[in-house]
Amino acid sequence: MGGITSAGSALGLSPGPRASAHLGRSVAHETLVVVGDTPMDIACARAVGATAVAVTTGRFSADALADADV
Repeated sequence: MGGITSAGSALGLSPGPRASAHLGRSVAHETLVVVGDTPMDIACARAVGATAVAVTTGRFSADALADADV
């Protein structure tokens, strides 16, 4: 399984086209899983309809990640 990361996601850019290019097939946002440790990561995932997996490996608490919104 390959991973797609994008600094552009923090700017509101969709990871879908990049993932599609990497995998050589169409990728729907609903099939994406975003693993992140900042509220911005979680908010970006939610904004495009992806599944968000919050990890408390950074400086943000579980509560701060749970409260992340678009």
